[in-house]
Amino acid sequence: MSPRNIKPLLISGFLLSFAALFMARAQDSANFPPFASGSPATQPNSTEDLRTALVSYLWTWERSGIAPEAIRFLNDNTFKPFKATTFLITSPRVVELRMGKRKAILKFNADLTTYNGIDFDGVRPIHGHRGDPVPQ
Repeated sequence: MSPRNIKPLLISGFLLSFAALFMARAQDSANFPPFASGSPATQPNSTEDLRTALVSYLWTWERSGIAPEAIRFLNDNTFKPFKATTFLITSPRVVELRMGKRKAILKFNADLTTYNGIDFDGVRPIHGHRGDPVPQ
């Protein structure tokens, strides 16, 4: 095999390894709390705590190379500004966004102020943080 053929193989292998590691890490962290249980400060949040945080604040939607967008979770389980998008709280710190058959997954930190996840394309990482309270 010539050196010219090896470089694309190495790059492809690296990218596949990185993707597999990223997905395995996301799956691991979704299944296990970040701290040992015990004191109240380390107890996981409830799904109602997450719902309250989602609908009470504006949030950012940030992707690499694209300007951040303001997003809003509504009480009827819809999500703006993306059209025809709904959200489902799947655990005390994980939200699944659905746009038709496409899904985005958001995993929130313990104090429910930031999130990391995977965009609707199933590939691009996204992140965001809590913004201002929703105007009354």
